[in-house]
Amino acid sequence: MGCEVVMLTGDNERTARAIGAQAGVDRVIAGVLPEGKEAVIRELQKQGKVAMVGDGINDAPARPSARGPTWPSTRRTWC
Repeated sequence: MGCEVVMLTGDNERTARAIGAQAGVDRVIAGVLPEGKEAVIRELQKQGKVAMVGDGINDAPARPSARGPTWPSTRRTWC
């Protein structure tokens, strides 16, 4: 469908890669603190459209930077 799924998480690299592999994501960016997620989102935006799904308060600082819908805990697709 032309989408790249990126998992951006504060979890450690080993755990994040294991979960990412199980979930079938294309790329894992681990060890990012909540205040650092906005900068990563902005860098990803330089490569194209970004939609964000966040499941908690730790994701709140990055949400305004992501263009597109945010759907916590759903399986919708947006590209």
